[in-house]
Amino acid sequence: MEKVTTPEQKKSQTNKIIQLLEKGYYDKRIATKLGISVRTLQYRKRELMKELQAKNAFQLGFMLGKDS
Repeated sequence: MEKVTTPEQKKSQTNKIIQLLEKGYYDKRIATKLGISVRTLQYRKRELMKELQAKNAFQLGFMLGKDS
């Protein structure tokens, strides 16, 4: 598993997650591609939702799509 220890590594991992979400990948596939657990991925998605004030995964996807 890819261990994230610095803020830069966390930001890089978050950017990779966003790219894969935009491509329509499901959680399990994203986690596998990044070498992290599904639970870690879900935690990162919750952090993104909180940051963007998205109430659900659909809103998160919509908001991420608007920025690309």
